[in-house]
Amino acid sequence: MLALQGNYAVHLALLETLGCAACPVRQHAELRACRALIIPGGESSVMGALLQRSGLLAPLERAVRRGLPIFGVCAGAILLAQRIQHSDQPRLGTMDIEVARNAYGRQIESHLSTVRLDPAFIKQLNASRRHSTPILSDVPGLFIRAPRICAWGEAVHPLAYIDSEPVAAQQEAMLMTAFHPEMTDITLFHAYFCDTIAHDKRLDSVDFFD
Repeated sequence: MLALQGNYAVHLALLETLGCAACPVRQHAELRACRALIIPGGESSVMGALLQRSGLLAPLERAVRRGLPIFGVCAGAILLAQRIQHSDQPRLGTMDIEVARNAYGRQIESHLSTVRLDPAFIKQLNASRRHSTPILSDVPGLFIRAPRICAWGEAVHPLAYIDSEPVAAQQEAMLMTAFHPEMTDITLFHAYFCDTIAHDKRLDSVDFFD
């Protein structure tokens, strides 16, 4: 759990309820011990600058390109994006998406919206042993200065929508949500990341770091 800035403590508490081992990451040695990482919401420009200043940005980018599972939430999703409209801020730039910051409104316009899950994603979630009751098509999504996905490449698979706009997506071992699932009772995205993406047996032998 990247803990340079943002609401990482809420994620750590949620992961504990799911039985997923997690710890805060602030230093290079802690990063090297990671087999998966969540980047929380917060200020993407501040987090990018702190990643760069701490020397974590370059090794983290290399690790993600080698397949390190990573989950970016709101600001974390912005840091994953290859292209950020009207910004050259430090970022990982590993996910083939273009985002617009604050596209769903600024802090005062924070709101809860209904998010529609993709049917294929629902089927995959319901096949998991973790979910004892069927997951339906709608879940609440809390949007706080959330980015909009303006464009995405063929390797990116939308997982959830508002109307026709994707607000969650996956590319290989990279997962992102424009909204904050950790701020509602919805744990399915964290569970999916921990159970499916981070536990991909094909990554067991991969050395993500030099």
